[in-house]
Amino acid sequence: MRRPWRRDRAAGGVLLAAVVAGLTWAAGLRTATVGLLALAVLVATALVVRADPPPDPVLPRPEPPPVPGARTDVGDLVWVLTTRGGDVGLGFHRRLQAAAHVRLRAVGVDPDDAASVVAALGPAVAATLGTAAPPRTGAAVAALDALERLRPAGAPPGGPTTAKSTASSTAPPVARGGTA
Repeated sequence: MRRPWRRDRAAGGVLLAAVVAGLTWAAGLRTATVGLLALAVLVATALVVRADPPPDPVLPRPEPPPVPGARTDVGDLVWVLTTRGGDVGLGFHRRLQAAAHVRLRAVGVDPDDAASVVAALGPAVAATLGTAAPPRTGAAVAALDALERLRPAGAPPGGPTTAKSTASSTAPPVARGGTA
C-alpha cells in the first residue's frame, strides 16, 4: 500500500539528487563522480521513504473494575446467549455449567459423580450439561429450569432453595403490573 507522503518524499529525493548533481558538476568534479553522488542520494532517499514513520503513542485506557450485575455484565450475557444457528453461545454454555456445578454442590450432589447428577436432574439435562459443545436454546432453557427446581434433600417443594433467602415468606404477593 503506497501512502501519499511516500510519493512526496520520493519526488523530493529526485529533486535533491538533481540539485546535488548540479552543484557537484558546477564545482568541476568529473561526470562519474557526479553520477555516483546523485545515485547515492537517490538510494538514501529510497531507504528513508521505505521506512515507516514511528507509530503515534497510544496511552492505555484504564478499565473500571467490573461490577456484578452491571449493564456490561447483562450485555455480555445477551451477546453470548444465542448464535445464528439457534445454539447457545459457548460463553453462556460455560456459565451454565459453572452455575450447575455450584448449584449441585449447594444441594448436596457431587457434580463429578455422573450417576448422582443424572438422578438429580434427569438424563437429558445431565447430557446437556456434560457436553463440550453448546446445546440448542431449548435444551439450555430446560437445564436452567431443572437447576431452578433443584431443592436440597428434605426441603419442602416451592420453599427456599438455600438456607439464606432474601424473600420474606410473610410478604404479601405483588399484583401483576401494580404494587403491593
